[in-house]
Parts: sequence; structure tokens; C-alpha cells
Amino acid sequence: MKPLIGLMLGDVTGIGPELVVKLLSTPQARERADVVIIGDERVLKLGMRDAGLTLPYVKISKLSEADHAGEAVPLLDLHNVDPSLFERGQVSAESGRLTGETLKVMTELALTGELDGICFAPLNKAGLHRGGWNYHDEHQMFAAWTDHVGYFGEVNIIPQFSTFRVTSHVALRKAVDMVQPDRIEGALQLAHDTLRALGN
Repeated sequence: MKPLIGLMLGDVTGIGPELVVKLLSTPQARERADVVIIGDERVLKLGMRDAGLTLPYVKISKLSEADHAGEAVPLLDLHNVDPSLFERGQVSAESGRLTGETLKVMTELALTGELDGICFAPLNKAGLHRGGWNYHDEHQMFAAWTDHVGYFGEVNIIPQFSTFRVTSHVALRKAVDMVQPDRIEGALQLAHDTLRALGN
């Protein structure tokens, strides 16, 4: 069985909606996973206008209604973001607040086992901060929401290579102070576990 991935449209003021539409318009995007878009239908339509593409989709009210056999991508419409209220390309506290709320919804669906994983298009960290999400980045948000204890870090994996970081999303001055033995060990262990899980 394919894993079920929740895909968020990103911050409505940015390029996220367009990127999601372009991604899901490629056949490869759904070869290895079943995908459910989680967000607002109006934002998805904005993404289609920006991309100049029409993405077949079907609205669902709960994940159990999703049918992945057809061409249409299931959309869990939260009906929580009206694009007409936001100026494109501008940092918005309200958009940041709603972006964080949508991430929280997806995280809760993953924690209950309804999703196998989550994925999101570009966010605006300044918007998240102004919207009341007092975390350095989304990784800290996920760690807090999942009650994670111990090291966590950002991983980037592409066919050519993978990267694992001791620090991330902090000022250089703070990053220097964070390079400590326990964090180096944590990053190495994460790299080891991740690459072993990938069969490397």
C-alpha cells in the first residue's frame, strides 16, 4: 500500500499554491504515495491561476472519503483562507496564523494515524512569527506538537546526496554557540538512522 501524505498549499501570499499545482500535475507526484491536499479550495484555485494549469480535484469532508484510484486529487477543504484578503508577496500576520493552524491540523491527523506523513509548500517564517507561532521554525513547531524529546534536525534528501544539520534557521552568531558535542552526536545519529532506513 502507498503511504497517505497530506499536502499543504503553503502561505497564500507566496508561491506555494502554484508549486503544489505544478507538482501534482506531473505523473510522478502520485506514483509512490497517495496525496490529499489539505487547505482551502479558493487557495487551490489561486494556485491553478498562477500556474496556468487545471488540476482535477474532488472535495472531501474527511480523509476516509478519499479515492485515490481516479485522476482527481482529493481536497480536504478547511475553508479557512480567503485569498482576496491578502496582498501577494507581503508578509501577513493573519496568513501566518492560518498557515500555522493548517500545519497543526495536518500534524494532528498524522498523530492519530489518519495520515502517514505531511508535506508542505513554502511557508513564511516571519508571517508565522507575527501570527503568534513563537517557534524559530516549523521543526520546532512539530517537535512541540508531537512532544518530541531529544535531538531533532532538518534533513534534505535528493538522489545525489543528503544533508544533515547541527544547526538550522538561526543567526550565524547563535549557530556557532550551538555547535556542541551533543548536537553533533544527534545529527550523526539522525544521519545514520535515516540513511539506514533508506537502504544505504
